[in-house]
Amino acid sequence: MVDQLKDMVASDRRGDAADTFMTKDPLMPVEVVAGMRTQPFWPGVEAVAHTLVSDATILDGTNQGAPLPADRWANVTIPTLVIYGSAGPAWARNAAESLVKLLPHAERRALDAQFHDLSPNVLTRVLEKFFLG
Repeated sequence: MVDQLKDMVASDRRGDAADTFMTKDPLMPVEVVAGMRTQPFWPGVEAVAHTLVSDATILDGTNQGAPLPADRWANVTIPTLVIYGSAGPAWARNAAESLVKLLPHAERRALDAQFHDLSPNVLTRVLEKFFLG
């Protein structure tokens, strides 16, 4: 999928790249993504479509609910913050918890009453505490 996304972004098919990323990797229903494409926020999705190539490369094989490969992050030696929104679905919390268990120096933080459309103030407080102590 990475090469397909690169081609779509390079040919300015940013909406198609986002659509492909959402329906092929996390397996969102095609109808849901089709509906998203009609919403006022969709141009914002297209604006960041170029980042999906990196996302797809990093997430390779980990975005469809299968157990995470135990050795994939074993060499991460720096403190790592795994964040999820407490208002999100159980799969998001479970994914974060699974990653925390695999990262040698990870800590988790739930963003209260947040999910995708999160408050910058809530995120800033969590990041400041992590990075500044």
